[in-house]
Amino acid sequence: YKTALKECCAEADKAACLTPKLDALKEKALFSSAKQRLKCTSLHKFGERAFKAWAVALLSQKYPKADFAEITKIAKDLTKVHTECCHGDLLECA
Repeated sequence: YKTALKECCAEADKAACLTPKLDALKEKALFSSAKQRLKCTSLHKFGERAFKAWAVALLSQKYPKADFAEITKIAKDLTKVHTECCHGDLLECA
């Protein structure tokens, strides 16, 4: 968002510069919002334990050489962050 504004502020025709970038930004925002809603729905439907297990599985696949204790700690922290985000402003957490 900031990059698009910085680029277009220097242009003579700001509207022509910003219009195509806004479409891409809108798509990114909608995608991010949908991902966050999915995580919140999973948390509410299946609970923190299932969400943490999903996070452990995902992180273990992404970082196969990482220490399991560290992965578990990160998954616990991720679960806490997402739990707090789901009770607050979704756009702020996306």
